Amino acid sequence: MRVKDSVFGSKSEKQGFRHLEATWRGGYRVFPNLPLPMLVEAEKGMESSNFFFKTSVDYVVCTREGRPLVAIDFDGLLQGFNRKDGYVQSRETEDPQRKLKFDLKCKWAKAARLPYFVVASEEFKRIYEGIELTVVDGLVGHVIASRDCHKQLGLFFDSYSEEIDKLPWWERQAYIDWIGTQQEVASAFAYNPIVQKIGEVAQKL
Repeated sequence: MRVKDSVFGSKSEKQGFRHLEATWRGGYRVFPNLPLPMLVEAEKGMESSNFFFKTSVDYVVCTREGRPLVAIDFDGLLQGFNRKDGYVQSRETEDPQRKLKFDLKCKWAKAARLPYFVVASEEFKRIYEGIELTVVDGLVGHVIASRDCHKQLGLFFDSYSEEIDKLPWWERQAYIDWIGTQQEVASAFAYNPIVQKIGEVAQKL
């Protein structure tokens, strides 16, 4: 018995973690290989679910206080991904349970409202030569931006609900839509690095 050389399953998995850590360490914490029960609570009746208590997630982006924001599994073996509520594998495997296991993780994450993604090697490639950003950065940025958007809109409508209620119904809906769009754009530019890079390039052009 000896200590393993690495907590990562492969060199590619390690590189994925290093990239996430470098991109998001400024305001967040990135953890590798966290057990799923540390991220979501088991539902009643799941005490006998061995897979739930034994499985883990490759990367988790958390707040500085440790609250999970985004969970990501790197499928370097089959280059699969999740779509809607399930897992899609791009290659054949001899493990008949692999899809079922990913489907269960998708299901449990959705039930807990934890954004969860299965990504392949392509999603960790640079989106353009000279730009050290990936599709995964866009996914994480979108989740964090959406979270901020909902928070800011809630604060705004709590403060101005009386004034908004006084507007005619047709003007009220148009105003609400406009505020929502403005905040969505503001949050995206504040938290999504790919949107920030697009804005930077557009400004130069």
